[in-house]
Parts: sequence; structure tokens; C-alpha cells
Amino acid sequence: MFLAAQMVFTPIFGNYTPRMQCTALGTTVVFGRDCNAYEKCTAENGTISYVEPPQFYSAALEFGWVCTKWPLVATTLQFAGVFLGALIFGALSDRYGRKRVAIEVFSVGALVVLLPGMLTPIALVTTATQV
Repeated sequence: MFLAAQMVFTPIFGNYTPRMQCTALGTTVVFGRDCNAYEKCTAENGTISYVEPPQFYSAALEFGWVCTKWPLVATTLQFAGVFLGALIFGALSDRYGRKRVAIEVFSVGALVVLLPGMLTPIALVTTATQV
């Protein structure tokens, strides 16, 4: 169930962009999520802002991928990884048993998910002890 939800929500949370507006030459134009208007505004040295604050910061906002191909590339890579993982771990499950492989995969997955959250406190402790 978790993996199915991840497959659904990854493109949503990776590509979300709030409605935008362009302020150029004293006028403000709301253009929503239209990439042609976005590119025209940046070409005219306009200032792009959001109509309302973002509900959350997606990968597109964090990495400046608004109106670029990178969200599609990231989503495609994620789906390709799931496909390859299904092939590899499906074969391992047939050989060693589904229960054993599932426990090992979920254990490694949990570590990979939790490790970035633990790196920041470790870095803070290391920096504090060096001062």
C-alpha cells in the first residue's frame, strides 16, 4: 500500500507549482501555471511571485524546476527505478523467498528514509563540538 501511494504522490509533490503572477513595468498580470507567460515575463525582466503562498514546497519549487523539463525527468527516473526494482527484487524473491526479501527491502528502505533526518542533528553536534 505504501509503495502504491508513493507512485501516486511522487509526481504530485514533485511537480506542484502554485499560481504565479508577473509584475513588469508597473503592471501585474496573473497567469496561473502557464509556462509561455512565465518565459515571457522572465524575458522582459519581470518579477515573478505567487498569487497565494505555496501550500508546500515541492521539488519543482525547491530546485527551481518551474517550467523546465526536470520534473518530468525526475518522475521518469523514479518510475524506471520502480520497474528495475520490481524485476530485480522479484527474481530475488523467487530464489530466496518473498518474506525474507520483503523484510530486508523494507528494513533498508526505512534506513534510507530515516538517515537524512538523522544527518542534520549529527552535523549540528559535530559542528558544536568543533567550536
